[in-house]
Amino acid sequence: MKISTNPTILGRRTTWFKLSLCLAFSVICMVMTANIFSSRFKFCGDGRLYKCLPFTLYLLDRWQTKPVVGNYYGFLARDTVFFDDGDLLAKRFDGQFLDHVQIGPNEDVLINGKAVVHGLQLAPRLNCKRSDFYGSAIIEKDEYFALGTTVDSYDSRYWGTVNETQIVGRLYPIF
Repeated sequence: MKISTNPTILGRRTTWFKLSLCLAFSVICMVMTANIFSSRFKFCGDGRLYKCLPFTLYLLDRWQTKPVVGNYYGFLARDTVFFDDGDLLAKRFDGQFLDHVQIGPNEDVLINGKAVVHGLQLAPRLNCKRSDFYGSAIIEKDEYFALGTTVDSYDSRYWGTVNETQIVGRLYPIF
């Protein structure tokens, strides 16, 4: 029995040169695919002890920056107490242009008359009375009302709306 020293691709005999070209082409394709993927997407983790959303890992799509109410978005913090300007925050966008937001003594946050979240648990940590946050407003153009889903979420209830210029992209929760 004679052992062949030439490699085979799909049952065909080939030379080491052709095999090297195939491998080089495959590596180039993988690198290009990784570059394209990383120019659009980024994995983001939330390792904070107190979370506003029940997820730990997200996929950020930097090309989807026009929000749709009910989806999660990443945006840069601006003028908040607990975060530095430029920190990436994750929230669900629940209100948009011309939506009516109300917070009353029962501490329900209503958007267009529908309760979306309850509570103002962070008011004492902000050295404020809960009643300081009671009120009613219409969301302005290019602004979004961003909320977390946990009772101690630091969100638009406390610092107002998110401007469209702050939005980095849409977040897809992974786990």
